[in-house]
Amino acid sequence: MSTFMRAMAVLGASLAMAACGGDLASEEPLAPEAAALAQTEAELGACTAWSEWTATGYYYCLTHLNCGGTWQCIPELRNGGDTTSLQGQDGEPDEFIPECPPGTVLTRVLNPSRTDEQMSYRVCFNEAGTYTHTERQYRNFTAACGC
Repeated sequence: MSTFMRAMAVLGASLAMAACGGDLASEEPLAPEAAALAQTEAELGACTAWSEWTATGYYYCLTHLNCGGTWQCIPELRNGGDTTSLQGQDGEPDEFIPECPPGTVLTRVLNPSRTDEQMSYRVCFNEAGTYTHTERQYRNFTAACGC
């Protein structure tokens, strides 16, 4: 087991003991482990700033509140569906909300929207300035209504 992993195990055990009402381990036995952890962190070096968000080319067809929707009567899947609590949702006048026949329930069905994926990255180097790895993060956003 590496020194870093031992330090993390000791730290985790100490926190668990404290959470369960036990005594915290004294800090003297942790000193060599803490020094090793600090050295490991220093060897990681630093990462550049995150890049601008760029499109990955992937997109999804989902639904979104901003794209509106329609009221529909769908077959009731459970007993006792309450359609009256849906009356007038989204500021629509009640005359646009259909009356549903028995055995169906009034449901707001959202319109489709195109959700695009974007990515940002940063490059990381060790203390000597040698490349170590690239970190990536992703986000999705509603690009347009309709698919």
